[in-house]
Amino acid sequence: MSDGITKMTFSAFQLMTFSTPKKEPHTISLQLNPKEISMNYSITQNDSGGATGDSTAGMPQFTYVSPSLDIETYVDETGVLNKEAHPLDGETVEQYITKLKAVVYDYIDATHGPPYVKVDWGDVNMSTSNKEGEKGKSFKGQLEKLNITYELFSKTGKPIRAKISMSFKAVTDPAVRPTGQSPDLTHFHQVQIGDNLSMLSNKIYGRPDFYMQLAKVNNLSSVYQMLAGERIIIPPLEKSSR
Repeated sequence: MSDGITKMTFSAFQLMTFSTPKKEPHTISLQLNPKEISMNYSITQNDSGGATGDSTAGMPQFTYVSPSLDIETYVDETGVLNKEAHPLDGETVEQYITKLKAVVYDYIDATHGPPYVKVDWGDVNMSTSNKEGEKGKSFKGQLEKLNITYELFSKTGKPIRAKISMSFKAVTDPAVRPTGQSPDLTHFHQVQIGDNLSMLSNKIYGRPDFYMQLAKVNNLSSVYQMLAGERIIIPPLEKSSR
């Protein structure tokens, strides 16, 4: 906070649980808060639909929701900004951009990927969760795109003003991510090594004894006929012959 101004802050973590900060630098604040931000809420669907003969054939199937966040800001050392209200986190524009990249973009060797980033700003509710009790205000995601546009230079070619555009895609633990995997919806399951119909029946319907119905819907001659990688249809309970 500078001169009573709450700055948008980015914090970087190694894991999707947002529990282990990455190595320094792992936080940075904007020099100049954005005039506007864009929260985008999209729905991802699988357009392949159901299998031939299934009532859902050719119909889009809900997969998951996919929020994203777009931010545009500036970093400036021309002297037009009040240094107390808008300090530059670094001595120069280039140093600031280097630190920003280290927080939101740079590859982490320990986890073999980019950092997970938490974005906070005052009273703006950027939460990506719609579940009761999970309505925090932080946006949690990973950088999709970082664009730096240098707009002003000194006589020697030193950049003294740059526009920064960032796009983040929400990251949610798959265990709590809302999906279409409900016993009340026809959906698909990609077979994993070790899967069998009795186990899937118990996981999806809460009872293991619907395995024969699953075999019938998927034209399987054996409950163990499934191959890893193939997709099977999971019908609603009310459409299953019991």
